[in-house]
Amino acid sequence: RSPLATAQGLLGLILAEAHSPEALTEHVTKLQRILTEQLELVNELLEFARVETGHITLELTEVDLCEILANVVDTLTLSAYNKQIRLLCTFPEEGLYLQGDAAKLQRIFWNLLSNAIKFTPEGGTVEVEARLEPNSTLPIVVRISDTGIGISSEQLHYLFKPFSASRPGTHGERGTGLGLFIVKRFVDLHGGEITVRSTPGQGTTVLLSFPGTPPQQ
Repeated sequence: RSPLATAQGLLGLILAEAHSPEALTEHVTKLQRILTEQLELVNELLEFARVETGHITLELTEVDLCEILANVVDTLTLSAYNKQIRLLCTFPEEGLYLQGDAAKLQRIFWNLLSNAIKFTPEGGTVEVEARLEPNSTLPIVVRISDTGIGISSEQLHYLFKPFSASRPGTHGERGTGLGLFIVKRFVDLHGGEITVRSTPGQGTTVLLSFPGTPPQQ
């Protein structure tokens, strides 16, 4: 109830301070952040319920992972800008193709990239790289790195357990503790792998690898 009460209070301030553009901008920005967090809370709870009950299936088509990553980056560019975070991307021009569920792959990368932004302080850097390692059994590799607050070795041990990794971001951003659990399950469903390396106070690197298909002609 607390976030909704805060949102209600902000709406009252907006009505009361309609004469002040500066105050309106500040209140609307806060309201947008609260509503976005609540929408993500609902989405993650719904995904968690589907995963736990086994009601998850993949709608497989040939997808370009670079295109999906680019779309996710576009949706989170404003979040990075608001924290003065440099968002650096490196994707091969020819694309990276695999048989996958576009919506679930988007959820994987959205969760990971939004986490990187959430736990990186102002002025930091988040990097997204996609590359092909043709001699690997899982040749499509995605790396998401940040210069954020990092994760302790104890937290790493429980990182993919539901509700165990919830903690506020550097601007007090909230989460459900379900995002990484959902990521792991969706990566597994695609026959992929995910590993996380982190140093507290220095940052975190997430590596994902997926099976690929030949590029489109």
